[in-house]
Amino acid sequence: SEISCHIQRETKGQFLIDHICNYYSLLEKDYFGIRYVDPEKQRHWLEPNKSISKQMKSHPPYTMCFRVKF
Repeated sequence: SEISCHIQRETKGQFLIDHICNYYSLLEKDYFGIRYVDPEKQRHWLEPNKSISKQMKSHPPYTMCFRVKF
């Protein structure tokens, strides 16, 4: 499924993880993360304590995938 979310420039990755986990009523947030692909086609995990805009090398709208980490 697809979820759209408007974020501010300094929104941290944890906000997005919390938003998605709340949407799906997931309690164990530590098992999940958000992946994205940079312009060089490298995959990265979104770091929860850093702002999303500082991690993304592309411009909005951003496309990310919610994944199981383990």
